[in-house]
Amino acid sequence: MAKKGAIKQDDYLVYKPSAEPDFIGKVSRNITNNFEVPILFHSVILALYLTNLVTYPLVYLAWAFFFSRFCHTLVHITYNKLIHRGLFFIISYAITLILWLTLAYKLWQGE
Repeated sequence: MAKKGAIKQDDYLVYKPSAEPDFIGKVSRNITNNFEVPILFHSVILALYLTNLVTYPLVYLAWAFFFSRFCHTLVHITYNKLIHRGLFFIISYAITLILWLTLAYKLWQGE
């Protein structure tokens, strides 16, 4: 559908379920976004903590996740350029994936 032009990139800038002001729509969608990947992040952080597998590099990754989500939010509720917002989303997603893979590896190794 996107290749045929039925869906435009601008359609993904603001999710509009009703006729609400754009700013309210952006903030609402951003809050919704913060219940997606961040939930996976919080779960892996809790699992690393409970299994006593937290290391300084993982703490730095956790801070990088925080800053990437913070930047994602700033982009989303201000100028909302999809390419910039997407970059911060990919960074936060990659960090979460690295944390989950690290947890799996450390548990597999019996650490």
